[in-house]
Amino acid sequence: MIIGAGVAGLGTALGLARSGRRVTVIDRDPAPPALDPETAFSSWDRSGVPQARQPHAFWARSRNLLLQRAPEVLERLRDIGVGEWNILNMAPPAMRVPEDQQFTSLLVRRLPFEVTLRNVVEEEPLVEIRPETLVDRIEFATDRDGAPPRATAVRLRGGEVLPADLVIDATGRRSRLVSSLAGHGVIVPTQMEDCNVVYYGRYYRQLDDSDLDPEELTRRGGGDLGYFQYGTFQGDNRTLAIFLNPPPWDTPFKALRHKHVFEAVARAIPAAAPWVDPQHTSPITDVQPMAGQQNVLRRFVVDGRPVALGVLPVGDSLCTTNPQNGWGASLALTYAFAAVDAVAQHDGDLEGIAMAYHDAVWPDAEAYFRASAAIDRIRTHRWRGEEIPAEDQEEAERQRLLQEGLNPAMRRDMHVLRAMMRRTNLIDPPDAIWSDEQAVRIGRETMEWRAAKQRPFAVGPPRDEMLGIIKEAGATIDETAPAS
Repeated sequence: MIIGAGVAGLGTALGLARSGRRVTVIDRDPAPPALDPETAFSSWDRSGVPQARQPHAFWARSRNLLLQRAPEVLERLRDIGVGEWNILNMAPPAMRVPEDQQFTSLLVRRLPFEVTLRNVVEEEPLVEIRPETLVDRIEFATDRDGAPPRATAVRLRGGEVLPADLVIDATGRRSRLVSSLAGHGVIVPTQMEDCNVVYYGRYYRQLDDSDLDPEELTRRGGGDLGYFQYGTFQGDNRTLAIFLNPPPWDTPFKALRHKHVFEAVARAIPAAAPWVDPQHTSPITDVQPMAGQQNVLRRFVVDGRPVALGVLPVGDSLCTTNPQNGWGASLALTYAFAAVDAVAQHDGDLEGIAMAYHDAVWPDAEAYFRASAAIDRIRTHRWRGEEIPAEDQEEAERQRLLQEGLNPAMRRDMHVLRAMMRRTNLIDPPDAIWSDEQAVRIGRETMEWRAAKQRPFAVGPPRDEMLGIIKEAGATIDETAPAS
């Protein structure tokens, strides 16, 4: 029984069905109105996935997993106009090696990706998807002395009970599994740190007669103005997204929820300006706000034993990272296929399944949680003008090296480029780059050279100037209003 039909739930369903398991997927939202990407993006009600129309990254780890586990999903994505991107393909042929193909990522919006994956899953004879179905709770049995509670069924809103040999919780960051287990006296150790950003994203489509190079959009990626961040994403079928991420305490930037303010601010950022020019693009969504994001890590194995049997948390139900990093989809598919492997290895042994799954995913989840939370902490201190605490000094220096050393160095050095692509595309864990002595040395040399030449990054206007732009756009700025 899988609760949730997002990327994590669908990936798990596909793998389990193909290994001979009968799977029921319960989804709170309606089924997609059509399987074509444009209808899915414009009309599919995914209120259960608030980030559905926010920019998403499907880094190379996502593509590599599908290439190994479900290559026909990639074929269908190509059929609907999804492109692929690999910055190494821009290098002269003599400088490339076969291993560089591992850095190929997908250029696709979340909903076209999801509807394509769902189409493949629905063709599996062992899978039933029940849309518009609300779950009340997971039923647990505690019939053995000293044993962890065991999931036995899913109770739906309205009272129907669906027995299950194994329950997959793929309900994402809204998961209620921890509170459900608390009702049985089970405490799930949970780490939680605020992301301290508010998302304002908007999608556009490049006009047919535009001569802008979409690859330039992907190469630029994003930047930090010192008081908020921005980013650019290339999607499928000539679509693209711009996101603007101020901190929640900087109340004047609440005005970004207004289309005319969003456009004015984007035009003031050189990397984003061409992509909101009506001569080149046309918006296809309103501004999509999203707030209250947190980095969360939940530990379901304590002192070498699972805290519950017969239930596995997959995707954001296990580990949630700042969506700004674009790690979520890749981690969701990673955990989905790890769950499939654990079931295959320990069929019928619920404790064996839980331990195999934990061993496979925990080091990865812990590494990405730590990295995401550290990035957010350092940025928060910087934006607030606070002194970096002693325990974060080393991490702050690493992040400075990333932004001011390794990022510019990868434009001229192939070794650094490959090291950064292994990090960006989740080929290596986020901290692995610090063990690459050559990359670190070149990054430090680049940072020192730029400092000596007094060549700081200039990615947009200072805050006071940006506030003036907001006022000129006609917004009423309420300095006392709470953040969105």
